[in-house]
Formats: sequence, C-alpha cells, structure tokens
Amino acid sequence: MHQLVRMRVSLVRSILCLALAPHFAEARMALPRVLNPRAYPSPSGEFVLSVDPSDLYARGSATYQVKRNGVLLWSGDKPFTLYEAGITDKGIIAGYGYTHGLGGFSKERGAGLGEFHVVIMRATGEVIVDEKISRTHSRFLHTHPNPVAKGMLIDGRRNEFVVLVADEDVNRGQDSFWTYQLSSGRLLSKSKSGRNVPIRSDSAEPIAVSFPEFPVEQLTHLGTFTLRETKRVEPSPIRDITEFGFDELGRIGFIRRDTPEQYTFVLITPNGTVLHEGTLPFPRDMSNYWRPNTTRLARRTLGNSCVGSRKWSEGLGLVVRYFY
Repeated sequence: MHQLVRMRVSLVRSILCLALAPHFAEARMALPRVLNPRAYPSPSGEFVLSVDPSDLYARGSATYQVKRNGVLLWSGDKPFTLYEAGITDKGIIAGYGYTHGLGGFSKERGAGLGEFHVVIMRATGEVIVDEKISRTHSRFLHTHPNPVAKGMLIDGRRNEFVVLVADEDVNRGQDSFWTYQLSSGRLLSKSKSGRNVPIRSDSAEPIAVSFPEFPVEQLTHLGTFTLRETKRVEPSPIRDITEFGFDELGRIGFIRRDTPEQYTFVLITPNGTVLHEGTLPFPRDMSNYWRPNTTRLARRTLGNSCVGSRKWSEGLGLVVRYFY
C-alpha cells in the first residue's frame, strides 16, 4: 500500500515539473536587452527613419519619423515597435517587432506572450502589410518564445524584404527565410535554404563604391589610471561609464556608476575638462529591481514614460530617463 502511494506522489511531481517548465525557464532568464531610440538611414542617405520606443523593452507603441534630405516627411505613432528596421532609397520601410518584447514579458499579468509582427510601410506612414503571428512557449529551457527573428535584409534593388526566423527546434537549427515583396507586402516564400525567389533578368548591377578616406587626427589625452597603485590617488571623474552621448558642440555627457545604488551625471568638454558633476536623484525603491539599465541618455524631450527628468545643460540636449 505504501509503495503504491509513493508511486502516485512521484507521478504527480513529474506532471507538475513538465507543466511548470516554461515558467521556470522564464524565471531563470536574464532581463531582456534594452531597445534604445535609433535612426536608420537608407543606402544613399536620402531617407532617414527614426524609431523611438515608448517602452524600455520595445513593448507596445513607438513614435516614428521619416526625413528626406533633412526635411521631415512624416511623423507619427504606431501601435507596434519595430525591434529592427530599415528604409530603402524609395522610402519603403520594413522591419519586425514583438508586442510583448523579445522575451514575451507583458506589462500586465496573464496577457500572454504577445505577437510577432512583420511590417512594411511607406514613407508617409501608410501600412502596406502588418503580418501578426501569435507567439508560443519554446520547448527548450532559457530560450525566447517563438517566432524569434535572428536578422533581416532589405534589398531595394530586388524589391525584397527577408526576415531570418530561428528554428523552433534548437538542436535541429534549420532557420527559415521569410521573403516578402516590398512594394505589395506579398509573401513570396518561406524557405530553409535561403531566399527561394528567382533572380529577375532586369536586376541592376551592383554599383562600385570607393572606400572612404578618413581624417587623421591626434587623439586628446583625457586621463590616466594605474593598476596596483601603492599610494592613495584621487579617482578620475571619467570612470565606470554606463551611458554617454554628445551634443552639437562636441561636449560629452555620461552617467557614472559610483555604487550599485548611486549614479552621477558628468558633463565634460572635448578635451576632458569637467563642466558639471552631480548625483542623480535615483529612486531608492528601484535599486533592488533595476541595476545599470535604470538610467540612460536620450536625445529628445521625455514623455509620460519616465518617472523623472532633468535637463542638465541648455545646449547639451541630453536628458536622463528612469523606468520602472
């Protein structure tokens, strides 16, 4: 009788372990990578696409901006954030994203893993295609929900957009190439051996591009540090940098991590002279949850997504974000 009871208990434990395996994998995974605002120029530089996420981990909407030769063509919000994107010399935008971020961690409990989006738009913001695929738990530990994109390619000359999607079977490793027509958004193929699309006879020949010449300049000495110093030396203010940025005058603003709970903003000139140094008003109740990712620099005016901000220099144009 006791042996039968022990067998039943072992069976119940095995069933629970299998049922909870995806949740254990999520609990042990590290925090997802932060997606910062980014600009994507076209191959010729005529068009520039800017993507500014509303969420630190690219969950939900984003603000988009398209410029042509420096002149604003379109600016607006979309309900999705393109995790990776690009724009052609004809102004066609393409990219992919995850509604609940790469790791599938939603803002609200019980909202699921979200969707995988493949998006093609015009420079005016008109959506040509927005293909949505519901994401599912991976059958392997410490891996992201499926589908997961490993990269993308925008071929404006061939009018094609290719997304490389990782194989759901990690051991098999047969990734898929999803190929779309840029002008219409039509799905051309899903192949495991590359772009399964015949090359058109009228495709243009590659344009030879000469290697650019880079100026040769003398580097400015900003500071020196010595390992295993025997006597006490005052530490340089330029150290332990977690984020940095430049303004129009060439000045450098960066965030220094003094301790796990204290961060300092430092503003220096191009030759290393310190113009400003001050401790950031870092919320103490956040120190147990967010480490270096709690602060970052952004080149825009903050919206409602931040807890607090302060403009440290009128000409710097850099602000500090705090995210929960």
